[in-house]
Amino acid sequence: MGGRIVVGIDGSGTSVDALRRALDAARCADALLQIVHAYPWPPTGVASLHETWRRHRTREQAHHEALDVIEEALGDMVVDVDVDRIACAGDADAQLLRVARGADLLVVGSHGRGEVAGLLLGSTSLHVVSHAPCPVLVVPPGSTRGADRSDTAP
Repeated sequence: MGGRIVVGIDGSGTSVDALRRALDAARCADALLQIVHAYPWPPTGVASLHETWRRHRTREQAHHEALDVIEEALGDMVVDVDVDRIACAGDADAQLLRVARGADLLVVGSHGRGEVAGLLLGSTSLHVVSHAPCPVLVVPPGSTRGADRSDTAP
């Protein structure tokens, strides 16, 4: 195996484009592909036992929903490399930077589901480009649509 490539996804079309690029890069490098989806989980104050159990159950559900986002993003892509599906609670910026430590490449979409769609880079892509512990590929919207790709099933 030739290394490790990390890609961040949020379910947006741009993140699916980033996933396609990361999958291509993993194929070329014979690398492990780690697909990361971070979901918000803010800590709360002291709670009753019932509230603690309820939050735990909700966090577990959020984790499973995050794994579903990953599977949905993969859709009908042909996955012919080793893949780790990583659903993690917390801030997307911090989680991507954490997982990318020691990676050969971090791939992100230029925009996600954030509120400022007109910017050249979204807040997450701007943050990871500025702080990444490895090279970063920022994939613009629509850059893989309509291309003749081998990553989709016939």
